[in-house]
This record gives sequence, structure tokens and C-alpha cells, in this order.
Amino acid sequence: MRRRDRERHPDYRAIDPSRARRIGASAVPLGLGSLSLATAFAGSVVCLGVGWATKAPLLAMTVGAHGAQAVIAVSFGIVTMSMRRTVSARRLELGSANAVRRNLLVLWNLSLLMACLGWLAFGVGVTTTPESIGASAAFVEILVSAVLVVYNGIVLVVASRLLRA
Repeated sequence: MRRRDRERHPDYRAIDPSRARRIGASAVPLGLGSLSLATAFAGSVVCLGVGWATKAPLLAMTVGAHGAQAVIAVSFGIVTMSMRRTVSARRLELGSANAVRRNLLVLWNLSLLMACLGWLAFGVGVTTTPESIGASAAFVEILVSAVLVVYNGIVLVVASRLLRA
């Protein structure tokens, strides 16, 4: 598309240079934060699965739900890093920006759902198991999942504000 056509094209909107720099500069660090939290969360899920899934069968459901949440968080990080492609020559491509905002919202909602399902299965699994799982394992399993959901929610709000037309 030629430059003259892009200036009149309805799918592009001019934005100020500082906003274009903020989008480009914040996309990768926000995405890497989500990827690193997903990696830590996957490690805690593996530890729970190896240590307790055979003793408490319902904890296998927790491992599955939280494993899905970790995969969703990786996808969230990748979509967040793709925010950089929505800006071209200080113009915001509206179709791409709306797609990134929509994808982040859907992924965050799925992540929240998987966290709630994992917490529900965890609570039921712990109460039906005759052995004590330990406070540290329970704390880590609940806390890391909650931190991941809150962090991705903050990234969603920041990305939505940056990519607004």
C-alpha cells in the first residue's frame, strides 16, 4: 500500500510518536513477564503432580486445569509481544489492534476460568485426602495462580489502553 493511500485508509489512525514508542517498548517486557510467570507456574504444577496426584486423585484435575492455565499464559505472552506489529510509521492499524485486544480478553477470561476450576478441584481434593498436603504446597499452588491471573489482568488493561483508537 502506498503512503498516500495509507493516509486516507480508514483502517489506519495516526497516533502521537510517544504513544507509538510506548507500544513498541512495553510489548516485549510485558509479554516476557507473562512467559516467565507461566514457566514458574508450570514448575509448581509439575511438583504438585509428581508429589500428590497419585495420593489424591482429584489433585490430578488441579494439575490439568493449572497446566492449561500455564499454556494459556504462554499464549497470552506471545499475543502481548505481537502488539508491536500494530504500529507502522506512527499509525495504528485498527484491525490488528482490535484483534490483539480481543485475543487478550479471551485468553484472560480462559485463564481466570482455569484458575477457578483448579482452585475448586484443589479444595475438594485436599478435603477428601486422608493425608495432609502441607500448607506450603497449598499456599504456593493458590498464590502463583492468583499472581498469574492478576498480572495478566493488569497487562490486559495496559494493552487495551495503549491500543485504543
